Amino acid sequence: KMKTSNIILLAVFISILVWILAAFLTAKAKIKEVIEEHPELVKNSEEEIKRKVVDLEAFHTLIINGNGDLYIERSEGYSFDQRIDDVNTVEVTNDTLFISVSGKDCVLNVNKIKNINTNDEVYVELNNLKADTINIFTSDESELEVNSLQAKFFKLVTEDKSEVELNEVNYPDIEAEFFIRNYSSVQIDKTKGMGLTVKKDPDAEYEDD
Repeated sequence: KMKTSNIILLAVFISILVWILAAFLTAKAKIKEVIEEHPELVKNSEEEIKRKVVDLEAFHTLIINGNGDLYIERSEGYSFDQRIDDVNTVEVTNDTLFISVSGKDCVLNVNKIKNINTNDEVYVELNNLKADTINIFTSDESELEVNSLQAKFFKLVTEDKSEVELNEVNYPDIEAEFFIRNYSSVQIDKTKGMGLTVKKDPDAEYEDD
């Protein structure tokens, strides 16, 4: 006959196994629930492989249309990186890139750029750009975020309820002019020591730190 102590140990062991199995099943169900609610968590790794890069001719003016998201990065050359199943169009004509963006994960690599024009409801993020002079025009409720811009002269014109957020653009000796119009808004994180002129419509918004 099995001793009482052995029976107790066996019962404890079985209880632990049951507890581990229950915890595993609960965790598995929770993971399945999260994946069903956020399928992009699983799909992202697959979609990152399914991308294509298009090499572009050099250009210095950029006109952006559409309702997608575009991330502009500084690079040695000019290229457009997109998901292979996205429908975006890019065309360089007379030193100008015309781009229509519908995808949400598009990357435009540029070397030097002078003029940027955003239209429609596109979202654009500029990162780590350098230029002697850069002119940016935003309209049609487009959104623009600029992170770390180095330039000697920076002109910004905003219209039609467009929104602009500027971070780390206050480099030594930079001169800037902002024209904020038609219910648009501009927010900048630092202006101390910056040669900045702001002209704002009464119905527009401007905020600085």
